[in-house]
Amino acid sequence: MFVSWRWISEMVDTSGIDPVQLADRFTLAVAEIEEVVAFGADLQGVRIAHVTSVEPHPDADKLRLATCIIDGEQVTVVCGAPDLTVGGVYPFAPPGTKLPSGIEVRHGEVRGIPSPGMLCSEADLGLSDDHDGLLSLDGLDATAGAGFSGALGLPDTLWEIDNKSVTHRPDLWGIYGVAREVAALLGRPLRPLPVDGLALQKTPPVALSVSETSHCSRYVCAKIDHVTVGRSPVAVRLRLRSLGVRPISNVVDATNLVMLETGNPLHAFDARDLRGGAIIVRQAGDGEALVTLDGNTRTLTTDDCVIADAQGAVALAGVMGGANSEIKDDTTAVILEAASFDAAAVRRTATRQGMRTESSARFEKHLDSNLSAIAARRFLKVLSELSPGCV
Repeated sequence: MFVSWRWISEMVDTSGIDPVQLADRFTLAVAEIEEVVAFGADLQGVRIAHVTSVEPHPDADKLRLATCIIDGEQVTVVCGAPDLTVGGVYPFAPPGTKLPSGIEVRHGEVRGIPSPGMLCSEADLGLSDDHDGLLSLDGLDATAGAGFSGALGLPDTLWEIDNKSVTHRPDLWGIYGVAREVAALLGRPLRPLPVDGLALQKTPPVALSVSETSHCSRYVCAKIDHVTVGRSPVAVRLRLRSLGVRPISNVVDATNLVMLETGNPLHAFDARDLRGGAIIVRQAGDGEALVTLDGNTRTLTTDDCVIADAQGAVALAGVMGGANSEIKDDTTAVILEAASFDAAAVRRTATRQGMRTESSARFEKHLDSNLSAIAARRFLKVLSELSPGCV
């Protein structure tokens, strides 16, 4: 499990502290740090480019000429990325740059057209293995020509914590719990999670029913309207990438950010897909089927806990959501789930189904049931920032 030093530093004053040296103290006092790695290192030469025009390459159907503004000057480079757009903002590596991916950028020619540099994907920059398109920096508050690393708060230092050494410490499965230990080691105060006084109403937003035999000790839900689903800001996407989580959309990313931060998994449903306006937490019927978000059909037993609506299961509790209620591009209303599920029951279900997820890994560790309400309030705050205007 990876944790971010920059994220910890938002919760504790770490000024003057070397994260590499502190990792040794953390290992001796709390849990084993297996490795300290840099994320987003060796990108000092990469700049931010604003694309002002895109023209077809005269001698290649799949290549285009991108004219970019960098440091007040126009530079035209050859680019084969399918998602290149006029007005787009992308990382640009000038000639002489050696990227973490091993690419050495040169002032070359592509099919007879000079190309002094290149626009970059996440894979080019060594930030992930995603090379399907350029890394979009749209919405980033940085001028053309600014340094990429400075604008994105890179590099970051990551601690890889040995999962086995925190099996008995469910509070350490979230970065806030790790930050609490760092604060104790440094003798510095831990900042409270920013929720700005957000409160949860006592009346559920849907018809909620939790069976006594469901293996669910607490179920918190909230409804958020006027949601606009879209891509999260690049800083959020890279934070998730650095910790091994794939960015999907601002709503799903918000659930993952809060899970990583608090340790409590969350799930978001498209409100219009909850038939009968109901959430029923119950044991599955013997042989009941559910298509999970990974596209696989799961055959369930009466020992499995499911989240259902008025007509059938919509999620496998503590493990994975169902494809029949996932967040979509046109989702406008979201039902949030923040719950506390029985550790042994989640472990049995995950083992029987051959599923190992970020959610099941945490619920198996006997999470504090009080976390669910904290995580729900934190989600409301995060989503309000990623989808302004939602209520």
